[in-house]
Amino acid sequence: MFDGQDRILGFEMRNLEICTRRLLLFDIDGRLIHSGGAGVEALKRAFKERFGIDDDLGGIEIAGMTDSGIVLNILNKHKIPATNENVSAFLDSYVHFLSLELPRRKGKLLPGVLKLLERLKSRPHVVLALLTGNVSRGAQLKLEHYGVWHFFEFGAFADDHRDRNQLGRFARARAKEKHGREFVASDIDIIGDTPRDIACGKALGARTIAVATGRWSRGELAKHRPDVLIDDLADVELPLKGEIDLHVSPSVTASLNQMIEKKPERMVVDLSDVTYIDSAGLASLIEAMQKVEGYGGKFVLAGLQETVRSIFEISRLDQVFQIFPDADAALRN
Repeated sequence: MFDGQDRILGFEMRNLEICTRRLLLFDIDGRLIHSGGAGVEALKRAFKERFGIDDDLGGIEIAGMTDSGIVLNILNKHKIPATNENVSAFLDSYVHFLSLELPRRKGKLLPGVLKLLERLKSRPHVVLALLTGNVSRGAQLKLEHYGVWHFFEFGAFADDHRDRNQLGRFARARAKEKHGREFVASDIDIIGDTPRDIACGKALGARTIAVATGRWSRGELAKHRPDVLIDDLADVELPLKGEIDLHVSPSVTASLNQMIEKKPERMVVDLSDVTYIDSAGLASLIEAMQKVEGYGGKFVLAGLQETVRSIFEISRLDQVFQIFPDADAALRN
């Protein structure tokens, strides 16, 4: 598991023209936004309108569930037949009340989300999409309200299946339709804030990135063993892979400078997936180290593969940089 408590920078180190594309699938609630309780209140109002029953939804699990699954649980709680007609009517009413509740609530876009989406959207090798328990109409209402709907090309929603673990195959199929290529599991990241998001990613065989911005604490999420665990997405670059050479070193320098502008106390550069680095790449790292140490920060490297480590040793830069065996060790030190 990769624990990103400090600002961590992983790199896509190969020419963008030949780079393997990655499909990033984001959850919404607790990961991109907090709606200020708009969704729960919309469910209560919808249930009251359609079935004449007041319910505070106590005992109904909501976080990480699909909207259709939540509706089924509410209907079952009150022994109301879970017919397609009843479920559809409930969801129609829910979407209506959600549109009324969102402007009334003090919700927010979560830390780092806007900058991260802007950064990822500018990268031709990254495909941004949704994998969420929201019905598609609800997802659009929420993300349009907070101004980020336009970042996402497509999604997999509760309309597709009530079982969250089944949504990955819908996302993959839509990615193939959109981009004309198959995204294998190793090309996919699932980003969410609940154990169910982690389970969904594991069911697909994708990399799971858990973000402790929702109901579950960092420690609770860690028990479910996501591949990456971070506090939030502020100032964190998603770890990717490849080579650092003359062609990509300008983009590497630009990414490093973006991070340095925020003056992190410690910057850990994880090179565990880097297979080669040339003099231009080394120069980028040296320049970054000098800048960070110039304002009193700490700049360290982690996870060098044998071939990369040998380059550092030949150039004697292993005596210049502080190098750790992996990112976890760097963060613990």
